[in-house]
Amino acid sequence: MHRKGKEKYTKTDKIDAQLISRELKDGRLDSIVIPDKEREQLLSLFRRRNDLVKEYRRIKSYIKMQLLYFGILIPEEFDNDHWSHNFRAWLDNLNFDYSTARETLLSRMRSFRFIDKELRDVSTKMRAYCRKHYEKDYYLLRSIPSIGGIVACGILCELGDLR
Repeated sequence: MHRKGKEKYTKTDKIDAQLISRELKDGRLDSIVIPDKEREQLLSLFRRRNDLVKEYRRIKSYIKMQLLYFGILIPEEFDNDHWSHNFRAWLDNLNFDYSTARETLLSRMRSFRFIDKELRDVSTKMRAYCRKHYEKDYYLLRSIPSIGGIVACGILCELGDLR
């Protein structure tokens, strides 16, 4: 859809509605697909996963911020985006001058572990659902290099039937 001025940089329901109505009036919009109930509910699970990913990143940032605040350097072998079990054990065994800082870190680690488990569970359920209910399209998408299970689910959630 052609966007002009403010429409290019601002996204609101009002602007979207005006854009759609203008495109319909001018005859430049062929159709709007309204997802069925099943796909809409699958999309809600996909959006939940996206919310969990944001939470996951946020809690990791809080933990790293706390370490930086207290002057604790992360060992070079652990300083990357993937938090291995060894790194998590290192965090659990950190010693602070006062127990309050340790309790803060332990609380954040409990939150991290909960969100990590929830993210894994939601991702597993979403992939399993797509494998069962969109089997042909799911495996067709997976056969494309660089498209994994989550991306395939995202495409199916957003587009539905690829035909």
